[in-house]
Amino acid sequence: MKNWQFDKLAKHFGEGKFRTDQKYSKSKNSVKVRMKNFLHYMVHQNDEDPIYVFDPKFHERAPSGGNMLDDYDTTYFPEDLFALLGEKKRPRYRWLCIGPKRSGTEFHTDPYQTSAWNAVVVGAKRWALYPKDGLPPSMRKKKRNAKPYQPQHNCSSSEPIDWFADNYYKVCNAGYPPYEVIQKAGEIIYVPSGWWHAVLNVSNTVAVTQNIVNSANLPVCFQEVWDHDRKMGRLFRSRMASVSSYYDSIISKIGRN
Repeated sequence: MKNWQFDKLAKHFGEGKFRTDQKYSKSKNSVKVRMKNFLHYMVHQNDEDPIYVFDPKFHERAPSGGNMLDDYDTTYFPEDLFALLGEKKRPRYRWLCIGPKRSGTEFHTDPYQTSAWNAVVVGAKRWALYPKDGLPPSMRKKKRNAKPYQPQHNCSSSEPIDWFADNYYKVCNAGYPPYEVIQKAGEIIYVPSGWWHAVLNVSNTVAVTQNIVNSANLPVCFQEVWDHDRKMGRLFRSRMASVSSYYDSIISKIGRN
């Protein structure tokens, strides 16, 4: 992914406006920033909670620099069942992640109980992970405070820089250490379905991540889809049945009663 280095991003995609994790105060719309301006900010910022490019439509953001998907290859993860829904109807599933040091994402599970892979192109990330039912008691949401279904499931945790600085030692001393990974450029991490994870960029970082549905996680993913979007569930079932009776047999008992 030679065109995803900082200098190439500035050269080929510098005028494109990319989505960040920041919201406008009076709306739910995400703030967008030109790539060249964000890269300048990333080098010079000293923010406690830096702005983070987290863009699910990154391939549409370069008006004259070509298509970022020209360097995008998912050979190692060929089974992508949500692709049966088509690009317009499938949930958001891939993101460009460009983060300054100290930026990151708080603890969450991925949408619709999908699995995920994350590839670092530049820089390094620190991961903390817990199995599906392995969250420390101090991080579990109380039922009365539970929110309605959202594309991402968050737990009770702080920003990643704060969590690693403070809460990390508390949960470790309480007997709930997370699985930890330092992911460097050229490495890919796979996050199983339902696993909680928080990510801290320990240096200026470029990465890409994608959520996937495959034969292994199809039962839990389809149950999540069926419970929260019945229309999409019916379409998903029919598309899978048209491709293979095997997929239909995996989910045969879901939504049939």
